[in-house]
Amino acid sequence: MGANNPEAKRKYFATQQQNYLLRAKLIYELAIQHYQPENNGKCLKVVWRTKVQPTHGMSYRTFLDYVRAWDRHTGGSGNLKRFARIDDREDGDSAKMR
Repeated sequence: MGANNPEAKRKYFATQQQNYLLRAKLIYELAIQHYQPENNGKCLKVVWRTKVQPTHGMSYRTFLDYVRAWDRHTGGSGNLKRFARIDDREDGDSAKMR
């Protein structure tokens, strides 16, 4: 990718965004598959800890970012409503711990 070639830069960044969205889709599908709002043993944090983090090695914050990114990309399919206000609760808990 040359510094003077804007077309090569555009292709490079488009490919990067496609890869990001593929990862986001995978993570989102894992979350949808295992999350149960009425079951504390299958909350988002437990899904991340047991299914996502061991295989993908990402932080909880990154996990939430991927879930939101895929939902925004698909136009807010409505499935994310099940995860309503997830980081508000998480941020509140961490603020109390400080």
